[in-house]
Amino acid sequence: MAERPREDFVLASTVEEKLKMEASELLEVARIVKSTVATVFGVVFLISAVANHYREAKDHERNDLLWAICCFLIAR
Repeated sequence: MAERPREDFVLASTVEEKLKMEASELLEVARIVKSTVATVFGVVFLISAVANHYREAKDHERNDLLWAICCFLIAR
């Protein structure tokens, strides 16, 4: 019976390591998703700013450029 606690400790540490690895993988996926979503929104706002420029809607153009810059900063 003296061996049982040692086995439990080894099992618990193995499970803990697996959970830490899974958590770090999930965090990496979350970072990639955040970056991708922010980049897509940045591109959309940039395209909107260019389209508004050609329609000469200056107020919307400035707002869209600011949003595009913010999205690209969030993506990084």
